Amino acid sequence: MENLIRSFDPLLIGTIVLPLGLVGAAWALRMACAVCSVRVPDFVPAASVVVVILVANFGLRIVLNHNHLALGLGSQLLLVLLTSALIISFSIRTTIASALAVTITQVFFCGLIVFGLSQASQAMF
Repeated sequence: MENLIRSFDPLLIGTIVLPLGLVGAAWALRMACAVCSVRVPDFVPAASVVVVILVANFGLRIVLNHNHLALGLGSQLLLVLLTSALIISFSIRTTIASALAVTITQVFFCGLIVFGLSQASQAMF
C-alpha cells in the first residue's frame, strides 16, 4: 500500500483529494445541521462555510505556532472548535450553542467518513 501511495504525484493527489475533502466536509456540515435541527444550508453555501473555516483555522495555526503561543494540544483544539462554531454561528445565523453542537456533530460525521474510506481502501488493497 505504501509503494502505491508513493508512486503518485503529490500535486495530482492534492488536486484530487482536497476538493473531495471539501465536498465531504460540506456534506457532513449539512448532515450535522439536519441532526441538530438547524436550518440546513444549500450545498454551495455549506461548501463556502467549510472553505472559510479551513482558511480561518489555517491562519490560527500559523499565528499560534509562529508566535510560540501554542500552549498545548487541548488549548489548540478548543480554539479551533470555538473558531469553527463562531463561523458557523454567523454564517448559518444560529445561536452559539447550536453552532457548537453542529461543529461537534460535523467532526463526528467527518470521522465516520474517514473511517469508512480507510476501511474501504484496506478491503480493496
